[in-house]
Amino acid sequence: MSQTPKEYRAQVRLIHFVGRRYAVVTAKTTEDFVYHPGQFTKVSFEDSEGSFDRYYSIATACQGNGQFELCIILDDERTRTLLAGWSTSSSFRCSSPGGRFPVPDYSRSVVCVAGGSGITPLRAIIEDRVHHHSSGQTVLLYGCQRDDEIPFYESLQALNPIDHRLSLLIYADEIPLGRALLGRPLDYFSKHLIADADYLLCGPPGFMEAARRILDEAGIPKEAIHQDRF
Repeated sequence: MSQTPKEYRAQVRLIHFVGRRYAVVTAKTTEDFVYHPGQFTKVSFEDSEGSFDRYYSIATACQGNGQFELCIILDDERTRTLLAGWSTSSSFRCSSPGGRFPVPDYSRSVVCVAGGSGITPLRAIIEDRVHHHSSGQTVLLYGCQRDDEIPFYESLQALNPIDHRLSLLIYADEIPLGRALLGRPLDYFSKHLIADADYLLCGPPGFMEAARRILDEAGIPKEAIHQDRF
């Protein structure tokens, strides 16, 4: 029998808006909020119209102190208005973590392929691998529309000097800040395939289907390909 998820009350510690597309929220709850990289939580929002639920991947490796980050998509006016009013005095309800995005052994190389907010669970996995000094390579190919709307850009860049086995390849259709490569990651995906690696895919359905076709055509074993759908 499956257990009913526990409910937590999380306090907002920091909120950072990434363009008009995303809000990255750092929150803290009790120390028993323990999770594996790649898991998600259900967030219950409350506003003048009532309450509504959304599911979000947890964006950080677990530190055991109850602190975590979420990338909240501002894709509707209700969510955008609610988040605009949040501050460090705000709090929200969330569920105990769930989901089973496979996390490869630290000795294996991993190629992460993400589009848009699909970076969120993969950022947690990448951070976890860096913290555990994984001996395998870690490659990220990420694509978005504009390079001023890249969630976790600074924190990902900060991992680069820590782990020489980490490679970050960020692409955007528009690069007003000049901090991404112009183009789309799947156009260059075939150049970054690694033999005997695991492939972690997260992004819009069409993006993941295209990535999967490239892997199938390259003869990558199906058991080495893992997807997180949203």
